[in-house]
Amino acid sequence: MIPPEDRFHTYVDGCSFTSGYNSTINRAWWRYIKEPTRSAAWPGKDNFSIFNDTVYALTNYPIQRVIIYWTYPERFNLPYNNNHAITNWPNKKLQPAFIIDKCFYDYLKMNLTFMYSIQQICKEKDVELYNITTLPYHYYENGDNGLVKEIKNVANWPGPYLNASYHVWVNSLQILFGSYHNVIDSDGMHINATGHQLFYTNFIHPLINKQEIEQPWSTNNALDWIYNLTPDLQKEAFSNSRVGSIDGLIQKTTTDFVYEQI
Repeated sequence: MIPPEDRFHTYVDGCSFTSGYNSTINRAWWRYIKEPTRSAAWPGKDNFSIFNDTVYALTNYPIQRVIIYWTYPERFNLPYNNNHAITNWPNKKLQPAFIIDKCFYDYLKMNLTFMYSIQQICKEKDVELYNITTLPYHYYENGDNGLVKEIKNVANWPGPYLNASYHVWVNSLQILFGSYHNVIDSDGMHINATGHQLFYTNFIHPLINKQEIEQPWSTNNALDWIYNLTPDLQKEAFSNSRVGSIDGLIQKTTTDFVYEQI
């Protein structure tokens, strides 16, 4: 018998784009879901951990709905203050050995495998599943391991066409949504509290109610947003995203490792 405190309708997982970050922790979008909801998301969480925790939840709890906001595919278990002390990064300036140039699409293929596996478990258990990916469809299309067409219920697929040769930061859903609605927080990486409420209203609510999601944004929204920042905020945003400069945003690469400034 599962105790009442462990009974919930919706399970949510992801990184800081789901959990919130700093001032938005208690105002994150998942908190607007009306049904009893449990979130296992935390800032810096990687897709392998998201996969493992979701499988555990599906195995141990009578969940009716799963919403996963998958993070950057090349990320592995980032530290966040005292939360989840297991970390590969005692020094953030050192890049882990397994984050190697030209391996970006290998990590992406792994992400597709995670997504497909969760889908099969949910299908077997008759659980509603909704996927959201930080990166747009075209990256997955370019790195397809044969599973792209097998994976269903991805909220932002195919979405608007975005140039996948641009830096991943520019094309991340959080930056695209945030720049379009002008709700990017001062760190240049996350949406603010107003953005989380908007994300629930404009994205999550229609998603779980099987309504059409409008996706009017484009890469140019993000580029225009960064060009219009004051020099100080521009410098902060570039520093946090490890882009380095405006030129870095439009360089022909997708392999840079991206994480929150912690």
